[in-house]
Amino acid sequence: MMANMKDPDNIIKVHEFKTERLIIRNMSKKDIDFIFQHFSQDDTNRYSSDDNLHTIEEAIEFYEKFIAPKPTRFRVGIVLKATNKLIGTIGYHHWSKKDFRAEIAFDLSKTYWGKGIMTEALQPLIQFGFNDMKLNRIETTAFSKNKRSIKTIERNGFKKEGILRQRFYFKGQFHDLVVFSLIKDDYKFK
Repeated sequence: MMANMKDPDNIIKVHEFKTERLIIRNMSKKDIDFIFQHFSQDDTNRYSSDDNLHTIEEAIEFYEKFIAPKPTRFRVGIVLKATNKLIGTIGYHHWSKKDFRAEIAFDLSKTYWGKGIMTEALQPLIQFGFNDMKLNRIETTAFSKNKRSIKTIERNGFKKEGILRQRFYFKGQFHDLVVFSLIKDDYKFK
């Protein structure tokens, strides 16, 4: 995967890459139907402080705010090779070039949970972060009740740094946020 970090619009451009079962590719407004369907699902948003999407207009706003590439963030689609179907998203945000760090986040359609797909998608994005973005530290977080996500994060070498107790309030209750990091010197490139 390559990035054009000196784009004239100062926007990160990420080129497609492939794993054994997946294609990781840029998303565009052509993917609005997927974005609407995916982020209108309770299961997708169960551990998110964002509300479910209810209209195509909300999906367009969501795309512009969270998915369209910006100078400090990008989010790409996870496509299942066998069906050419979008099944999730993954990307970096809060990229601090001066501190050589960024936060990675991801989501996956429930049908594909428990199949190792997110671990497969994370590996090339982690390598991209360390190699192309020149990161020293990759951060990620998960709500303490999101056991699947925590297992995926730990399986990819991230170390738990602590818990931000009652960090978010949504869906009628407070939620603890678990903080993880992966340092380049500790990462074993595959």
